[in-house]
Amino acid sequence: MSTLSSRVITPSKASSRKPARRLKCIGLVLATLAIAMGSITPARATYPGENGPIVFGVNTEQGSIGKVSPANSTVTMLTDGFSPRVSPNGKKIAFLRGPGTGQDVYVMDLDGSNIVQLTSDASTVAVTWLPDGSRLAYVAGVTPSSPWGKSLWTMKPDGKDKSLLRTLQVGLHSPNLDWSPTSADVYAYADGNDNLWVESLSNSNYDRLLDTGSRKPAWEPNGASILYFNFGAEGLMEINADGSNRQFIQQLPLVRTVMSPDATLLAGGLGSPKTLTTRPRAGSPVTFNWPTVAAFETDWARVPKNCLATTPQGGGGVLGGYVDFYADQCVIAVSPNSAASGGVLAQAMAVGPDGRVYASALKANPFGGAPVWSPYYVVPGVSGDSAGVRAKKIAIAAA
Repeated sequence: MSTLSSRVITPSKASSRKPARRLKCIGLVLATLAIAMGSITPARATYPGENGPIVFGVNTEQGSIGKVSPANSTVTMLTDGFSPRVSPNGKKIAFLRGPGTGQDVYVMDLDGSNIVQLTSDASTVAVTWLPDGSRLAYVAGVTPSSPWGKSLWTMKPDGKDKSLLRTLQVGLHSPNLDWSPTSADVYAYADGNDNLWVESLSNSNYDRLLDTGSRKPAWEPNGASILYFNFGAEGLMEINADGSNRQFIQQLPLVRTVMSPDATLLAGGLGSPKTLTTRPRAGSPVTFNWPTVAAFETDWARVPKNCLATTPQGGGGVLGGYVDFYADQCVIAVSPNSAASGGVLAQAMAVGPDGRVYASALKANPFGGAPVWSPYYVVPGVSGDSAGVRAKKIAIAAA
C-alpha cells in the first residue's frame, strides 16, 4: 500500500489504550478536518486511470469516427461525424455531425451504440466535456453571415438544461475548444484569428493570450500545460497555462494531438496522409502506427481506477457502487489493529463531483472469505447535518 495517498500511523503505547473508541470517532474527526482544510486549495478533478482506446476522426465529406485499442491494435469504425471527445469516465463520446460549417452535437457509447442528437440548430463548431463529466461545453452561434461560433454554452449529457455561459469576443474555427481536466472554471480555445487563449469563467484576470498563429489546443492530464499546433513553427507546441515555458515538440501536420492519460505517450496524425501514431512525448521513435487510418482529430479514453483500489498521490477515481459517479480526490487509510476497531480493515474517503465528502469501510467478512467494502455514504456534518460535509481537500489517518 506504499502508493496510497494517505499515511498509516501506528499508535504508540500511550495512544493505543482505547483504539476502538478512537475509530468510532474517526467520522467526526474526518468531517472536522475536511471543513478545516476546505479553503486551502481548489479541488482537483483528475481521475487516475489506465490508457483506454484512442478515438479519432477522419476528415471525409461526412466525417468518420473510429477507435483503436493500443492493446490489440484493432481498428473499429463507429459512425459518421467529426471532432470526437471522450467523457472523463471513458464511457461516452461526444461529437459533431452535419453538413456545412455549423453542425449539431451528438453523444454515443464508446462502442458506437445509443447515438443521441442533443442540438438541432446546425450552429455548433466545437464540443468538449467538463472535467467531472456532468456537462458538455460547446460553442454555437454560426449563421450564414458568420461562419464562426461565438456563444459558449453548457448542457447535460442528455441535452437538457442548456445554459449560455458567455459570448466570446472572437468566434472559433471548428473544433478549437478544450476544457481543463482539473478545473470546471478554466478552458482553452483558438479563436477565428488563430490566437490561442486560456480563460476563466470567474476570474477575468486569469484570461490571457498564450500564442498567435495557433489551433487545436489539447490539455495535458496534469491540467498545467497545453499541446497545440502553431503555424509559424509548423509543428506541435507545448505551453503552460500561465503562458510560460513555450517549447517546440515535433514537426507534424495541422492535426489535434493528445497526451495519454498516464502522460507517457502522444497520439495523433503524423506524416502524410496524417497516419495515426503513438509515440513518446519527445516525438520519436514511433511506438505504433495504423497505416490505414488518416487521423485529423484524436482523443484518448481513460479507464478510471476505483476509489477503493490503490490510488496515487492526490488522485481520485470512480466511487465504488456508482456507475457514473467520480471522485475529485480519494484518500485511503489502513487500520493498524482491525480486531480492536471492530473488524474495520481500512477506510476510504472521497470528494464527489457534487463537492460532498463520502466514506466507505473495508470490513472483515463475518462469513469468511474476502473482506467487503461497504457502500459509500455521505459523511454527516458536525451537527449531524444530513446534507453532509462539503470540502475542497481531504486527508485521513487511522489510529
